[in-house]
Amino acid sequence: MAVGAIKIEKKAFDKSEEDCEEVRLAVRTQMNQVEQMGSFYVATLLFSLFVNGRVGGLLAFVWVLLRRCYANRYRASAGKSFMAKNLSTYTVPAYFILNALAVGTIVHVIRGLIASTVSFV
Repeated sequence: MAVGAIKIEKKAFDKSEEDCEEVRLAVRTQMNQVEQMGSFYVATLLFSLFVNGRVGGLLAFVWVLLRRCYANRYRASAGKSFMAKNLSTYTVPAYFILNALAVGTIVHVIRGLIASTVSFV
């Protein structure tokens, strides 16, 4: 939706992405969000099922907030250098959350498998 809004605002329906930096940034932001969604859905679902639903929900909520802030900052960064955009403020914590969800699930499943195969006398 943000891509359409930027195209309307900049009257850029006839232009390619290279002609309008704001449109290029909006498209790149949207593509990045779609790239992240697959791993986010899988990691959140598995973590919430196997580890803890409330913690999974809380981490998912924080991840969504971080991704929203990332999108706002990236779309508003026209004319800035990559370093001046400071996207890592939102990207790095979002990646840490995804990794925590994935690793937490793996560790919990392995612990369960080990506990079910080892019988203590």
